[in-house]
This record gives sequence, structure tokens and C-alpha cells, in this order.
Amino acid sequence: MDFGEKLRTLRKDHNMSQTELGKRLQVSRRTVNGWEHEGRRPKDRKVYETLSAIFDCPLEYLLNDKNGLVSDVYEQFGMSRTHISKNLLLDIQAYFMSDSISAEEKDTLMFAIHEAYIEARKASSNTWIRRKVKYPNR
Repeated sequence: MDFGEKLRTLRKDHNMSQTELGKRLQVSRRTVNGWEHEGRRPKDRKVYETLSAIFDCPLEYLLNDKNGLVSDVYEQFGMSRTHISKNLLLDIQAYFMSDSISAEEKDTLMFAIHEAYIEARKASSNTWIRRKVKYPNR
């Protein structure tokens, strides 16, 4: 979803006209219309910050046209889960950027995250067939 589509959806979800949004942003209705329909974007970061505050949505959601985890979670679940996802991603990113952690430890964390995801999917899936695992004799 591009910026214009996001802005239009947020504005309509908040029952706000282009004129009303323009007044709150101190721009014309025509400017808002240009953002929504003509592929234009605000040039000033403060406009994005104000939009984020008005619509209670992540700033990253407005700034990025590419979908990422934060945008996907926001679109599907709203703001409360977005904060959780964003903080988790920032913590994991900081962990991976640390020089004091070996590549092996980073690989182990990625494997654990993947396993946790798979287990959560199994637990929440109604179609998952639960089977006892039979291990070979050792």
C-alpha cells in the first residue's frame, strides 16, 4: 500500500474530510488530495509526525511504502501489537549488532526464534495434525 492509500484509509477510518485534515496539518484540501490521489508526498518530516499523532499509527507505517513486520502488524491488528512488534525487533536488532556475541550465538537465537514461530503456528492451527514423535533407538 503506498502513502496515498494509507493516508486515505486512515482519514476515512477516522471519519475525517480532506478539508478537516488539511486544517489540522495547516495545508490546503488540494494538498491532501494530491497526497492521496496524485502520488505526491509531504516534504516535511513534521507532517508525517503530525499524521502519526492524529491517526495514532507508527511513523514507520507512513514513511515506508514497502510492507515490513511493523506495517503488516499495524494493518492487521492495530497499534497495541505494533508497539510490541517494534520493540521486539529493536531488541533483536541490537542483539545482532553487538560485537560481544559470536556468530554461533546469533545463529542459535535465529534458530530459537524460528522454532518458537513454528510451535506457535502448530498450536494455533486447527488443521495441524498432532502426532507423537517416535525417535529411533539409540
